Amino acid sequence: MSTSSSNIDDDIDAAMLGCPYSQYNIGMYYHTGSQIPRCYTRALHFFVLAASQGNADAMHMIGICYKYGEGVEVDNKMALQWFLFSSSMGNNLANYEIGFMYYHGYGVEKCYRTAEYHLNVGIQNGDLQGLSLYSNLKN
Repeated sequence: MSTSSSNIDDDIDAAMLGCPYSQYNIGMYYHTGSQIPRCYTRALHFFVLAASQGNADAMHMIGICYKYGEGVEVDNKMALQWFLFSSSMGNNLANYEIGFMYYHGYGVEKCYRTAEYHLNVGIQNGDLQGLSLYSNLKN
């Protein structure tokens, strides 16, 4: 058996035993279609299992699923809530998503001050994907 197959097998076993890290990993396998067929509904199921145990990365991915309608209907308000949960648990990538949503008014009234705050927090913690939006706000 190859190393990658062993890793997914190990993650499946651990996920079934309730390991949130492995539940998140299985969700990512399903979300990306890596090593198993892509299935957003199954991905979301495993993200919810992991998030219910405090996994901030899984909370972020639930937000992504709601933002893009992957396994659920698009719901920007729910996406924003999950990004806020994720950010409060220390997921830095969620700050970009929050800033993006406030900048564009997705699921919330536009608020450049709030967008700037969250984009800045993300940038200060090494996530540079919000740099161009942040620059737009500063100009």
